[in-house]
Amino acid sequence: MKIVFFSTNASVFSAQSFSITRTPTHATEWEQLAKNHPEHSFAIVTQLPALFLADYHADGSVTSVKGIDVVICEKESVNEISDVIKMFKPDVALAASFWQPPFDWHCIKDALIAQELRKAGIKTVCHSAQSMYTCFDKNEMEQFLKQNNFTIPKSVHVNHELFWSERNHKDVKVNVYKEYVLSQIEAMQYPVIIKDTVGLSSYGMEVAVSFKEAVHYLRSGKTHSDRLVQEYIQGKQFGVEVYGSPGAYTVLPPFAFSVNKFGITSPKQGIKVGPFTHDTKELKLTELHTMIQTLAQKLNLCGAAQVDVILSKDGWHVLEVNPRLSGMTETYAASYGITVSEMLLSLATGQNAFASEPKCVCNFKLPLLTDEQKKELLSRKEVFFVRQVHNQAAKQEREKGYCEIVFGGTRDFEQLQKQLQSLAADMPSLMDEGFLQQAYEMMVTFGND
Repeated sequence: MKIVFFSTNASVFSAQSFSITRTPTHATEWEQLAKNHPEHSFAIVTQLPALFLADYHADGSVTSVKGIDVVICEKESVNEISDVIKMFKPDVALAASFWQPPFDWHCIKDALIAQELRKAGIKTVCHSAQSMYTCFDKNEMEQFLKQNNFTIPKSVHVNHELFWSERNHKDVKVNVYKEYVLSQIEAMQYPVIIKDTVGLSSYGMEVAVSFKEAVHYLRSGKTHSDRLVQEYIQGKQFGVEVYGSPGAYTVLPPFAFSVNKFGITSPKQGIKVGPFTHDTKELKLTELHTMIQTLAQKLNLCGAAQVDVILSKDGWHVLEVNPRLSGMTETYAASYGITVSEMLLSLATGQNAFASEPKCVCNFKLPLLTDEQKKELLSRKEVFFVRQVHNQAAKQEREKGYCEIVFGGTRDFEQLQKQLQSLAADMPSLMDEGFLQQAYEMMVTFGND
């Protein structure tokens, strides 16, 4: 079978100023896949930074992969990219969609490409463009969840153009829309989270602890697009990935997420611990599994997706759906003892890559490390991979990047704790006490049930 894995990036990207280095490399894992599966032939058509699919260099070239054609596509239109994929005459084309700021909409373009491929008689594994758009726009997703009877927090949608209608309409003496929206926001329970309806992940989220703070933010110069004001749900935050197609979904067990001082997850700093597999009265995994299965069916998902959820005293709530590979994908792969390339192959062939019992792992992010520190980490048998993301054009220290590490592979969280203690003892400069305490608490909160 000829399989093409493809993805696109509609954002400007500079390989010279933005580097992502991963050890082991993607090329190593893809070469192993080709070697293990001589019954298939593979090709990759992608665009930089080619997350999950290729290793790129500062000059924009990529590391070659023995036995696999890797194409960095310079085309921009849907039809042109589709034509590049068609040249390989694939039996199956699978969208390995990824994220890239400022907008999380690249998966929509992948869906449009898949539409063109299907017109040419090529089987595709890709969510529909409609499903992708529903997930992209947070207000659209809010309405979708409400219409399908999912439990969601109270929210108010703020249309930016109407909120500032007096700016473009001199005949407006009093902005009635603004009065109405603010009256709805005033009646909410605080704190609230204010989200950009088309923002990527938690970028640009604000927490307001009072109506006064919410109004101040909405009237500030920080808002240039629609916002969703949502009541904050007290609870534990988790993430889940789901794979498959209608009638054949595999819902993976959840990972717990750390949150920052504002109570929200951070894409650049954070800890993921899991997966949690034992159903308890507190965790309610059966309830979670049923909810994600229903969500996948209602969205008509076809491929891979990630769901942010929160467990409150009232049960599970859906926060966000990302219809693509995610920051959890490689951590799940480590837990199941496989590679992302193997996960993608199983999607393309309709097989289940998650039949084995997952092991306990931890994913955490640290400030940028030196080559010597990375080398020392990689020498440890419990470390699965190290990825360094470095934005050399950034002026502020917090924007320069981070180093992501996944370690573990233990049968229980007590052993995972011991691994973390050993890591902290051998490399004390890497982790502060606050980080260690939060990681320990996450491991024992549900891990010992």
